[in-house]
Amino acid sequence: MAYSVQIKKSSRELSKAERVMMKDTSLATKIDDITKDVKYFDIEVESYVILAVHNDKSSTPDYEVIHIVDTEGQKFTTGSASFINTFLNIADEMMDENADNGTYDETFTIRAFRKPSKNFAGKDFLTCSLVA
Repeated sequence: MAYSVQIKKSSRELSKAERVMMKDTSLATKIDDITKDVKYFDIEVESYVILAVHNDKSSTPDYEVIHIVDTEGQKFTTGSASFINTFLNIADEMMDENADNGTYDETFTIRAFRKPSKNFAGKDFLTCSLVA
């Protein structure tokens, strides 16, 4: 199989049509590209999925990407491990512990931005923070 995408984790139940749409990376805005042109930008989070991607033609054939859907239905995506890890820490804290349907206690907004790497001179990495 040359290319495949599976939903590894979802913040909520998805319909069949939503599952297909969430696996489609072609219409998602790349967070990496946006943060090259602006200092930061905010996303009001409605839901997200973690996708497990297999691509035989990639130098790293197996990798993960995140799709975040904002409250207006726009999809944002990145494969940045630092961003994904930070986002998941935030999202897990914001989840309603008493609900079994993947809802949040309150709406939350994340700020996506780049930071200089402490390990690699001249390089930066993508991350995010919770916006109060």
